[in-house]
Amino acid sequence: MSQALKNIIDFVIFVYTQDRSLARVFTSRELDLLCQELGSSQSLKTPSRYDQERTVYLVTQLSKSGGHSRVLRDLIAADPGSRNTILITDVLSHSEPEELKFLFPDDSVDIEVAPYPGYAKRVRWVQERLNHICPERTYILQHHFDAVLTAAIQPGLTNKLIYYHHGDHYLTLGAHIPHAVHVDLHSKGFFNCRDREGIDGNVFWPLTVPDLPTRSKHRFLGSGRLTTCSVGSPEKFDNSHLIGAIPYSVRYPEILPVILENTHGTHLHIGEIPSRLRKEILRNLHKAGISSERFIHYPWVPSISGTLMDENIDIYVGSFPRGGGRTVLEAMSCGMPLLVHSNYRSRFFSDDDDVYPEAMTWRRPDELAEHLRNATRESLEAHSKKSREFYLMHHRPDLLRHAIDRTLSGGECKLPARRVYRPNELQEFLDEGRRPAASEMIYRRLPSPLLMPLRSVRRAVRAASKGLGPKFNR
Repeated sequence: MSQALKNIIDFVIFVYTQDRSLARVFTSRELDLLCQELGSSQSLKTPSRYDQERTVYLVTQLSKSGGHSRVLRDLIAADPGSRNTILITDVLSHSEPEELKFLFPDDSVDIEVAPYPGYAKRVRWVQERLNHICPERTYILQHHFDAVLTAAIQPGLTNKLIYYHHGDHYLTLGAHIPHAVHVDLHSKGFFNCRDREGIDGNVFWPLTVPDLPTRSKHRFLGSGRLTTCSVGSPEKFDNSHLIGAIPYSVRYPEILPVILENTHGTHLHIGEIPSRLRKEILRNLHKAGISSERFIHYPWVPSISGTLMDENIDIYVGSFPRGGGRTVLEAMSCGMPLLVHSNYRSRFFSDDDDVYPEAMTWRRPDELAEHLRNATRESLEAHSKKSREFYLMHHRPDLLRHAIDRTLSGGECKLPARRVYRPNELQEFLDEGRRPAASEMIYRRLPSPLLMPLRSVRRAVRAASKGLGPKFNR
């Protein structure tokens, strides 16, 4: 059983590390039912009663950065239970329980990490812990590849099982668990699961962020020049880590000089930047005659919205080619004017659906430059007002509590609005034609991905690259 689960984990990881699978392969009913079959093979005890005050959150891994942990905190705050337990399968063995306590300082949250190395034993551990806790409600917030959780959560282990589908554009296990309430957190995900993936009865819960002090106390263009900011992990700005990476017509290192040339101010970047990408950024700024001091980098900050306020940011420039999801909501919570990229390949890479309708959007660099050149104190104040109003209407914390209460009581949740989105298939076709020949050669030489062990990926790539020359191998 452990080997079967490992095969599924390796297979899912291989699929979603292929660039051509993103925003194309979202779920697999076959894999989910296979996991369920594996989990049912063990003798199973179910609770005779459920504790109304107990809630369990099933996760794969937690980290101090990223939206995953913050979403979990929001759900814990909104759930009606008074005693909360987080069970971590730790499929990749990266979790350190002592390092996770600071994420949830409240004594009412217990954190447990699976103590066993084998996948089958971890399935059994999850089932035994649920049988012991007897939770009224159990939420699944697994990583995309976690076959352990998809197998473990069998009928009867909890009274109400809620699958929180935060997988976005990746192939994600668990979406088709038959006895779970399927929750989507944005319009694009909700209608994609219902219309395309065939998940009937899915519900919509709004993604929310805490309500913090707004930008109203600060003056836009206080320095006489625009101050901009972007936030995101490396994969939001660069896809070179993916297998068969497909080029995109606009790249962050090439757009930063455009931003700074048209603002005459500074740009703050929050999030890790790989050394290779950072060198390219500085090289492009030097070529454009722009001082590197105008590019400020914070690898990590304790609060995104707080930093946007403290740094007197005038415009939040959304991450691209892939949007930031929760981060733009934090920007709107403090009334930040938004300038977001509309990805022409897929709406799942864009923030268009998640921001106020009047937000500044761009696809081409000249559109970006025009928005920056035309920004005035009056226009930024108008955007700030729209941004804050949209947050209060759609993303304040009590809306999530209301949605959870309606779902738990058997009521219907409000459906999200459909937004119009138009891809640019011609540009996407041209991008695919620009894929480097070396990458294509490696991809064709790779062994079959079916049940391919993850540890073999690096070895296979090295073997496939033989004959491409010493420069490529370096």
